[in-house]
Amino acid sequence: MQPVPATVLSRLDLEQAARQEAGATEALMPTAPGTVQLAQNAAPFASWLAGQLQAGLVPCRGLIVAVAKPDTGIRPVAAWGLAERVTYRALTDLLMSEAKYEGGRSPEAHAEFSYAPLAHALTRGRRPDAPKEQQWPHSAAVQYVVRADVAAFYDYIDHDILARELLLRAADHAAITCLLELLFEVQGRRYGLPQLLEPSDRLSDLYAARILRALRRKQWAAWRYNDDFRIATDTFEDVKRSLDDLAAAARDNGLVLNESKTRTPSFATYWEDNEIPDYDDSADTDPQWAIDVLNATVTPRDLAAGSTATGQIPLHEADRGVIRKIRRALIRLADPPEPQAITVLPKLENIVAFVSSSTPYALAYLQAMAHTNRSAVVTSLTALIADVSLSGWQRLCLLRAIHELGLTDADPFSTWVTDHRAQRYEPAVRAEAALVLAAANKIDAPEVIRALDEEPSALASWYLVALRHLHSHGTVSPEAYDAVRDESGLYAAILARP
Repeated sequence: MQPVPATVLSRLDLEQAARQEAGATEALMPTAPGTVQLAQNAAPFASWLAGQLQAGLVPCRGLIVAVAKPDTGIRPVAAWGLAERVTYRALTDLLMSEAKYEGGRSPEAHAEFSYAPLAHALTRGRRPDAPKEQQWPHSAAVQYVVRADVAAFYDYIDHDILARELLLRAADHAAITCLLELLFEVQGRRYGLPQLLEPSDRLSDLYAARILRALRRKQWAAWRYNDDFRIATDTFEDVKRSLDDLAAAARDNGLVLNESKTRTPSFATYWEDNEIPDYDDSADTDPQWAIDVLNATVTPRDLAAGSTATGQIPLHEADRGVIRKIRRALIRLADPPEPQAITVLPKLENIVAFVSSSTPYALAYLQAMAHTNRSAVVTSLTALIADVSLSGWQRLCLLRAIHELGLTDADPFSTWVTDHRAQRYEPAVRAEAALVLAAANKIDAPEVIRALDEEPSALASWYLVALRHLHSHGTVSPEAYDAVRDESGLYAAILARP
């Protein structure tokens, strides 16, 4: 990056951004190591980072972890270095505060968005030609609701268009230029925002507002939740016209609609789906409901064997709704832990194999069950690593679970974790394996220090915390530890002595 101008740097709250990044969590990915130390040493780290930005920070290139989506496809999740994440958050905080724009991402905001076409229809009332005997919602003036979202939204956000929108609202060209430089140097392209980083959610919301604005300028009754859109129309002709306008507005902003998720249900159908839920939310709190859901899951082999499970849920045919139900069941049995949930543990292997997007939730359930029957959990985890074809992301999650369960010293887990230091695995998996091995004092300090120099810099915090573990075991010399610590302010923050 070019040196950040003093007029921008003086307005960045780097210490607050460091503390916020240290507290950031994401259900789909293991927490980045080093965040505890970052929170403890936020002030000196912020001071060091300010000096780097003043001189011209050399950002490290970000990595991508391919995370399974709930139905089909892959979500490219960003793995950025801590210095880059803090800078990204600080710049976004500054610009969004100046723009005075914040979208809603809460469950309540989504519920309001889903209900908006219904509320609009109520204000419109009955259509004039509706027969007197026809009841609501069939008699509504609103006859259709367009449901659509943007394909690969985060991946194709155009930085120049984002800059124009920020300049329109914030009028801070210098800070906007710094933000775009950071995005380009970390990602290597002038489009796309890193997924699962909170500043990206805020910037993407601002970007998507352009599409909604274009629809409302065309006089459509339209609403938005991030990249999801709803449009209420009176006729099917209006459905086609509104979809054309939505597609054009998306295209004008470098985006396209996701055709596989574009639907035009009748208003009566939309009303039934949203006014009369297809499931009872209160059931989510009932552990027996969750146990019944997981017990009902079956594989093609189960069906061929004549499975008679009640309300069978074929895992190989699971759609988004079924996957959501499985995820909620796993969450319920894990928090708070439900002792009787141990009975569905044999189902876990097939759930992870067929519904890979459920892996983090399945492992959280598995860890919760360790308090009830540790030996059964070990048996289940052994089956997962031996019999299931795993993606790199799933391996990443399993490595963290093995560490948190304290199984690194036991076979077959010790061998399995060690194998993941091999070059055939992606850098993030190798880094997680090093971290797990270091916590158990099963990797040499020279290998960790060499990886710190040779592996992608975005993973530096993994190897720094690994070195910290080895230092606590007394297997790295104080001189070597101090030599690494003195390399940078980031290293100093993570390797600070207690």
